[in-house]
Amino acid sequence: MSIKAVNNTTVFSQKLIQWYHRHHRDLPWRHTQDPYRIWLSEIILQQTRVAQGLPYYLRFVDKYPTVADLARAAEQDVLRLWQGLGYYSRARNMHYTARQVVEEFGGKFPDTYQELLKLRGVGSYTAAAIASFAYGEAVPAIDGNVYRVLARIFGIKTDIQSTTAKKEFTDVARQLIPAADAGTFNQAMIEFGAIQCQPVAPDCLLCPFNDMCYAFQHGAQARLVGVAEVEAREPLGAVGLAVGDAVEVGLHGGREVVLDEVGEVLLEQSHDREGDPVGHEGGAARGDVAAVDDRGDDGGVGRGAADAALLERLDEARFGVARGRARLVPLGL
Repeated sequence: MSIKAVNNTTVFSQKLIQWYHRHHRDLPWRHTQDPYRIWLSEIILQQTRVAQGLPYYLRFVDKYPTVADLARAAEQDVLRLWQGLGYYSRARNMHYTARQVVEEFGGKFPDTYQELLKLRGVGSYTAAAIASFAYGEAVPAIDGNVYRVLARIFGIKTDIQSTTAKKEFTDVARQLIPAADAGTFNQAMIEFGAIQCQPVAPDCLLCPFNDMCYAFQHGAQARLVGVAEVEAREPLGAVGLAVGDAVEVGLHGGREVVLDEVGEVLLEQSHDREGDPVGHEGGAARGDVAAVDDRGDDGGVGRGAADAALLERLDEARFGVARGRARLVPLGL
């Protein structure tokens, strides 16, 4: 089904928002329009699962209730509070951005999508999230969950690693987003992908869109997940994988890794670029096509624990920097 087949996009957004109000998780950053707290939650959740990131969010809000408080903090204090989340470049970038907001923007977060993009570590996804959640700007926030939901419902087969994918998916989402409730719509799209239209075993029977979903009607849920494919040799039983399994691809400690559905590192391979792990927005971790998914248990790459024995089996798979949800396919196909 194409977007053209949806006779009333208002009905789509209404059904989605109704689902969200009934089923969404009660998270503290969803009870505020403070751009600082929304931004803080987005940075903490990059490559981190919600259950792990929540206590860190609460600690940071308690110790640094405003962006000015965070900007005044010593870097070592920020890093100490961050300890345990890993990827310390995120904490350093977060601290830098707090100072940037204070020094360049008078202590107030920019209030438009385009201006938010000027902040360090803020890419298209995070800018859209803040702009819509805090200010109601009708700009789609496209993360890996949204790619997957749109791909399945509307039968979009475009490879998300292609140069045209981001524009195509964003154009579809822009036709659906209601100007009067853009923030709730974006939250709902992300949450729908996280807990209803999951990468593996989506709950199709109770889905409010199963009467119009292309993937459900064509039995294509496993194929239309908005993901790249990871080449692998058969069998992968030694690391608990088989061709066709859904996995995560990301960066961990400067290396490319394959993770299972609970975020444990199964395979690791050296990566020839230097620097800290990046996720979906160049230095941050969420959202652009080349780095699709970093939402942890919301469909992205969780940190996970690496098993040294598994990491030695580097000949079991080869893969590129997909940084998102992926499927294993036979080598060479």
